[in-house]
Amino acid sequence: MLAGLDSLVVLYVSCDGTQDDLLHQLPRYREHLQYIDDIIVWGNTAEEVFEIGKKIVQILLKAGFAIKQSKIKGPAQEIQFLGIKWQDGRRHVPMHVINKITAMSPPTSRKETQAFLGVVGFWRMHIPNYSLIVSPLCQVTWKKNDFKWGPEQQQAFEQIKREIVHAVALGPVQAGQDVKNVLYTAAGENGPTWSLWQKAPGETRGRPLGFWSQGYRESKACYSPPEREILARLGLIPWLSSTCRVIALRMICSISFPGTEVRLTGL
Repeated sequence: MLAGLDSLVVLYVSCDGTQDDLLHQLPRYREHLQYIDDIIVWGNTAEEVFEIGKKIVQILLKAGFAIKQSKIKGPAQEIQFLGIKWQDGRRHVPMHVINKITAMSPPTSRKETQAFLGVVGFWRMHIPNYSLIVSPLCQVTWKKNDFKWGPEQQQAFEQIKREIVHAVALGPVQAGQDVKNVLYTAAGENGPTWSLWQKAPGETRGRPLGFWSQGYRESKACYSPPEREILARLGLIPWLSSTCRVIALRMICSISFPGTEVRLTGL
């Protein structure tokens, strides 16, 4: 993730999980993110990012890891990392993905609908109320239902394409005693929704880390307001990444977590 204006990506060969332990040696450990054998480094200046990246390379080479120098990229203000666009410290949906989705024609079969949902669903964290919007599309993919594309499906199809154009930029996850974490939950009539935000010192609005939603199914649609509130609190956890899950669990369970605020809306 990028927390500043510049970034550096370091790729190296190894998948045994020991790299993360080695990188704890960094004095500013939280300024990089590792995914298997890819690392992204962030900072406020190109010089800062370069120095952190240089230190990471030194640590890994000393430990016997092989690094392809041709795979080291940056510093840069905008990069592609794991197929995701990172710019100005935030995760964005790449423009070529937006263009691909908006150019898609309405599905004519269950398989085509599943394919469309697979493409747009990868970016669901960027779209508030995603599951509620695409619910009519999901219904025609169920095996127990015959495929029937009607006005409700067409409306949902067009709406989700509009939403992807205005997808919200996310992150980065920040650590520190002064960072305020706010988890919004809403137990609505059609299903629970959640959004996780962070507000660092000096920020007036804060930054979203992700949006999640889930439609009610079967008996859950008949839940009472208190039952829906419980579902809204606990139903979020499976959707979260490991980092966000730790934050949300501490907030939901009311465990001491400095600067945490939980807000329930929509009841």
